[in-house]
Amino acid sequence: MVGHVAQQVHRGSIGTVQVLHNVQEQHLLLFRRVKLMPDSEAMQTPRALYHLATSDRVDTAVYPNDVTKEVFMAQPGSPLQPGEPAPAFALPGANVEGTFSLDSLRGRAFLIAFFRGLHCPFCRRQLVQLAALQPALRDAGVQTLAVINTPVERARLYFKYRPTPVMLLCDAHCSTHRAFGVPNIEFLADGSSERPDWPYRASMAQFQAARINPTGELPEPWQPMAANPVLNAKDGFELDDTDKAIFEKHGTQLVGRFLVDASGIVRWAQIEAPDGPNSLCTFPTAAQIVAAAGAMDAEI
Repeated sequence: MVGHVAQQVHRGSIGTVQVLHNVQEQHLLLFRRVKLMPDSEAMQTPRALYHLATSDRVDTAVYPNDVTKEVFMAQPGSPLQPGEPAPAFALPGANVEGTFSLDSLRGRAFLIAFFRGLHCPFCRRQLVQLAALQPALRDAGVQTLAVINTPVERARLYFKYRPTPVMLLCDAHCSTHRAFGVPNIEFLADGSSERPDWPYRASMAQFQAARINPTGELPEPWQPMAANPVLNAKDGFELDDTDKAIFEKHGTQLVGRFLVDASGIVRWAQIEAPDGPNSLCTFPTAAQIVAAAGAMDAEI
C-alpha cells in the first residue's frame, strides 16, 4: 500500500537538500536548506517554508540575497492550524462546471472537507452527512465544499446518479490534501526499530488491531479493511479500475476538515482519527461543526 522509505541527499543550485523519499510517490518528508527573501511576509511561517521546499522548481530557483533558513519538518507538514492562511489551490468541479480556486472563494467563508476516493464507503457516507449539514452552514454564511481523491470523469459519472448539493472538487493526486497537511499514513516495515507516530507512521499490527463501526451498520466493530467490501456490497458499489488504482496509491490517506474565513484564514481544523486507528472514519457531529462555524463568525 505504501512503498518503503529510502533516504537520499541531493544538491541543487540553492544548497544542500536532504530528503526522506517515499519510493512510490517521491514526497519530501524531512528538511532542506533554502534561500529566502527576508522581506517576504508569506515566507515567514514554517508551513510557507515547507511549501517552498517541496515545490518542483525550488532547486533551480534563484533568490537575490544570501539569507538562508533551515526548515526542519519531521513530517510532510502538520495539519493547518487556526490562524494560518489556507494554501492556494485550483481544482475541477465534479458537479459544477469549471475550476474553483481559493481566489474564487475569497470574500466567502467555507468549510472544505478532504476525502479519500470513491472506493471508501465511509467517505461516501460522510459526504451524505455533509450534505445534510449544508443548510445549517448556509444559514451561518458558510459555503460547503468537498475534495475527493478521484479523477473528475469518474466522479462526474458517479454523482450523476447520486447527486449531492455539496460542491464537489476533484484531486486525483491528493495534492490539496497535502497542502492542507492532511496526513497520509506510512506503514513501518516489519521489524523496524522506528517507533510508530500516529497518524504519520503506524505499524501494521497497530492498524490490524483497529476495530470500527462509526455508522452502526456493522453487527459489531470490525477491522476497517474488512468492513470496506461489506459496505461496498451493501451499497451495490463495485470498484472499477480507476477506483482500484486510487486505492492502491492513496489508500492510507486520512480525512480532514477545515473552516476558512472570508479572508482565507483557517479558523477550525479537524483531522480523522486523532486518538488512533480505532477512531478512523468517524465524522464530527453536526453540532460540533455548526458550533465551530458560529465561533468563527464571532471571532471576525
